Formats: sequence, structure tokens, C-alpha cells
Amino acid sequence: MPTIRSWARVLLFANIVAAIQPQAYAGPYADSLSRCFVRSTTDSDRTTLVRWLFSIVALHPDIQSLTTVSDSQRVALDLGVADLMEKLLAESCRAETQEAIKFEGSQAMDASFRILFQMGIGRLLTDPRVLEGAVGFSKYLDRRKFEPQIEGKKQQ
Repeated sequence: MPTIRSWARVLLFANIVAAIQPQAYAGPYADSLSRCFVRSTTDSDRTTLVRWLFSIVALHPDIQSLTTVSDSQRVALDLGVADLMEKLLAESCRAETQEAIKFEGSQAMDASFRILFQMGIGRLLTDPRVLEGAVGFSKYLDRRKFEPQIEGKKQQ
């Protein structure tokens, strides 16, 4: 029987992944480019991507007061992601990039970058500390209010 914590983890991951699912058509060249992006990123690249994604989210007005990313940190993160994009587009995945643009246009780039960002979000969300923090609210839930529905029992 799934626990509240496991349901919360699944819900968190599903909602975030659904929010960034590719909306554009992804053809075979975009798929090839996406695979190259994923294959060509190192652990260090993925860390750079995760840190940059966090710095972007930290700009949201509802979150800004919870964290601070200094201007110099933001510039360093932007430079790191610029280096990563240059490496992927001009070196590691040069042929795939050229073919994707030639045959599928900007939609291929959009779809491929969404996959890359999904990888970054996935890395962020699968960290054990993040998963533990994501279910922290569950210790405050009054389970009596909803456990019968989850367990499939009729409420008296």
C-alpha cells in the first residue's frame, strides 16, 4: 500500500515534469539532437544546469524572498550555461544541430532544449534530500480526513 510520502513524491515529480513537457512537435531530428544533448552532458554540466535552473526559479516574485542569488553568482551561472550550450551546439552535437535546424527548424531546438531542461529538473527532483523535503508537509496532515478515500474504504 503506497504511503502518503510516496504519493507526495510521485505527485511532485509528475506535476513538475508535466509543466515542462514539450508542446511542439518533436520529429526524428529533434529526437536525435535531444539524445545527443543528454549523452553529451557530464555530471559537471548537469550540476551547472541544475544550479542555473534554480537561479531562474529564484527570480519569481513568490520565491524571491526565500533565497538570494547575487548578481555575480547569476553572471557566473549564465556564463556556465552559455559555455554548455556552445559545447553542445557547436561541438558535441554539431551535426545533429545542423540537421535538426535544416529539416525541422526552431521547433526542433525548442523540443531538444526542453528535454535538456527536463533532465536538469529530474536531477534536482530525484535527489534524496529534495525528495525528503518535498514530503515534509505530510507530518502535518490529518490523515483521518482522507485515508479512507486512499485506502478505498467507505467513510462512516
